[in-house]
Amino acid sequence: RLRKVDSNVCLIFITSLAQYAIRGYEVEALDFIVKPVAYDLFKIRLEKAISRIRTADYYTIKTANGLRKIRLSDLIYIESNKHYLYFHTTTETSRMRGTMRDLEGAFEQKGFALISGSLLVNLSYVEEIEGNSVTAGGEMLAVARAYKTKFRERLTEYMGGMI
Repeated sequence: RLRKVDSNVCLIFITSLAQYAIRGYEVEALDFIVKPVAYDLFKIRLEKAISRIRTADYYTIKTANGLRKIRLSDLIYIESNKHYLYFHTTTETSRMRGTMRDLEGAFEQKGFALISGSLLVNLSYVEEIEGNSVTAGGEMLAVARAYKTKFRERLTEYMGGMI
């Protein structure tokens, strides 16, 4: 059931019967521990699990109904409009209250670039730049004149592997 919710969840089985631990491999568990659990062994296995978790790959937004975790690799661009942020992914658009200033610094470190005061684009989705527009994830977006030079520099750095 956990794999259906999140295919990347880190699973560690703790059991007193070794034969049940083997079933963990059927669901691609990271590890298993047979009881009784020694502290040193538990610590090593937990550190291994923590090192595999990549929290930077997700961003959690507060929606009207609760929280939603968005995978950054699926996020094409973020749009700001009237105190709301719209997260455009490959499958849907999610909305939360906020401003672009709240996000821009953190997202720029993760391979995103501002193309205007209200648009932040995932550089991995940029397909084409033509005149004052950029195509990202199949959508044509306007690049503001004030952001054009910096955006092109960031895209060049990204393509060169510097970001």
